Amino acid sequence: MIYLYFILLGFISAFSIDEWVPIPMLISSLLLVNLTIMTLKNNQIKLIKPNLLLGWYGFFIVLLLSFLLQIYSIGFQIKGFTHALSYFAIFFMYYFIVETSLKFYKPPIKKIFKYISLGVIFVSVFTIVEFISKNFLYIDFDRFIYRPLVQEYTAIYNFGGKYLYRARGTAEESGPMAMYLLMFLPFVVYNYKYFYPNKKKLLLSLIIILFALLTTFSAIGFFEMIVALIIVLLYFGYKKIKIGFTRKEYVLIYSITILSILMSFYFIFFNRGFNYLEGILNKITLSNSGSVDSRLDRWSFAWELIMEKPILGSGPGITAILNGTGSTSVYMEVLAEVGFIGFLLFILIFFITFISIFKLRGNIKLVYLFSFIVMITHLFVISQYWNPWIWALLTIINYNVFVEKKAGLDR
Repeated sequence: MIYLYFILLGFISAFSIDEWVPIPMLISSLLLVNLTIMTLKNNQIKLIKPNLLLGWYGFFIVLLLSFLLQIYSIGFQIKGFTHALSYFAIFFMYYFIVETSLKFYKPPIKKIFKYISLGVIFVSVFTIVEFISKNFLYIDFDRFIYRPLVQEYTAIYNFGGKYLYRARGTAEESGPMAMYLLMFLPFVVYNYKYFYPNKKKLLLSLIIILFALLTTFSAIGFFEMIVALIIVLLYFGYKKIKIGFTRKEYVLIYSITILSILMSFYFIFFNRGFNYLEGILNKITLSNSGSVDSRLDRWSFAWELIMEKPILGSGPGITAILNGTGSTSVYMEVLAEVGFIGFLLFILIFFITFISIFKLRGNIKLVYLFSFIVMITHLFVISQYWNPWIWALLTIINYNVFVEKKAGLDR
């Protein structure tokens, strides 16, 4: 069951029962039932690291206080209640149940990577089929694949004067889809390079995933990929400097550097490729007035709320209650809802997991580092903290640390 969860991790909209019960939530519910039966049968359960639980408990106490203060201030709001409930549901179903299931059943790390890789490839193919169907076969893809909320707007991209439909894959928006693909791209690379070595599968998988990523036309996706690559390469270079580079590694580094310089000159001086990249570059450089102004307006509104009640915030769902929509930033959203105290506890959960990455042995830490950087960068521009892959990454890292510690004790 846990393997099925990782295969279908990206299906947060496609084939869902409704917008509140995506497939990962459904599978997590089955994990809960299965875990309950096995726990009663074996009369034991493996809990999450106590320091992470304390962080969550502290956050929920602040959340409850801010919700009660919200009721006192503006009265009971159904959006406030559902947002508060969603935090509890996300923690319990996507974090606690999944990590506890991992520690209970103890699947090999290589198996987790294998099934996540299969899921990423499957979602990538699905995304490419959607893109081709809409833009070249002129098939109304959304009529055949049920995706709650996907009908609300049409996502298009200006491609040199022509308009293309942006692929949304198994998500309801292109941005989160790009986030999922990028976060778990290094899992696929590591899987076919180290766990199940196969150069042909590795190359084919990379082509499929990168093409799927291109069809989302996600500006933040391209930006965070570059940032994550730079940070990981710098970290890798720092570690290699200590022990020295091989001749093969020197050749590879110089080749990549020269190729990057030549490609940059080609794009800049011959103005090639900018028709495709123009819209993306405009967003990254804040030149896309429509998209950027809308996002900045939401951030500005959220910041005003933060300044009004900086300590405990204005309560869950406050931006949606007062402005009709979220702030399109998890960080701004959490700050507005639970203030700086709740925000620090929320960040503490991520920080503890981030630090634990560097406790791991081998190059697998680079996989987690890349994925973590992609995640925390993307959270600046989306408010969907309920995406299951965010919490899946944390649980996998924590579980890997748990496995290595146990192996060390056994030795």
